[in-house]
Amino acid sequence: MGLSINQHPAAIMAGFNRQILSSRDWTLTSEDPEGPHQLRVGLRRLRSGLWLFRPLLPPGYAKPLSLQARWLGQETGHLRDLEVLLYETVQPYLKATGGDKTLAALDRHLTVAVRRQKQDLVKTLHSERVARFLEEADPLNCTGFWIASAGQAAALRDLCRAALDLRHRQAHDLGRHFRGLDEPDRHEFRKTLKKLRYTAECANAVFAAPQTKAYIKQLKVLQEGLGAMNDAVVAREILTSITSDLAPDAPARIAAMALADVRDSHVNLDKQRIQKLWKALAKKDPL
Repeated sequence: MGLSINQHPAAIMAGFNRQILSSRDWTLTSEDPEGPHQLRVGLRRLRSGLWLFRPLLPPGYAKPLSLQARWLGQETGHLRDLEVLLYETVQPYLKATGGDKTLAALDRHLTVAVRRQKQDLVKTLHSERVARFLEEADPLNCTGFWIASAGQAAALRDLCRAALDLRHRQAHDLGRHFRGLDEPDRHEFRKTLKKLRYTAECANAVFAAPQTKAYIKQLKVLQEGLGAMNDAVVAREILTSITSDLAPDAPARIAAMALADVRDSHVNLDKQRIQKLWKALAKKDPL
């Protein structure tokens, strides 16, 4: 049994490539923080697709391209993390406090950091390395680049099921003991769930199975529960880093450390609820 043209892995990967190209242009021509966000998402989706569909591609093709996508995602992430902190944390707190002077100082300091990081990313996006990456990703859009079994529904379903089972087991090894995990292992569980979700989304793009859609929805709930914890950790790392050259009594430094403490205090990690959610999801068939 064959696939429709829209179900072929080439069509799925072409969609990811379009997202990367459009969000790159968005980032280059606009100050909208949504551009870098969508670029990073597109790169993550491409990497997931390369991992999932790698047996259907020419030998030796997927891993080098995935490493380039990872590098560009990290470069984009530097700006994205700063923008999230500025626009979704510092500025709302500044508004809520009626213009607190220390927060205002932090706002100015972080705004400069965002501007510099945006300049660095623009240079990166104009670089030969990115141009080469985009050129090397382009063949993914063509069905003729893939091996013949990429167009066979049965073979593709077996591949998706095996990949989802592997990702699911990786998550299960951590999730079943979630209440006893330390911070590094909780972070690893969160990353594993993200990989599982992106793999499930790739599989769902091909087969659009109702159970996969429901599985993804439950994964999102789990990720939201873990997201606040990770956001607080990232916020403290950034706030510490961007104010490290300031004196301890500098207004921006004072605001940064106070804000990091506030973020930590707002984290309500319900370990029992998360483990319960995972136990329920672990019984589900993702495809």
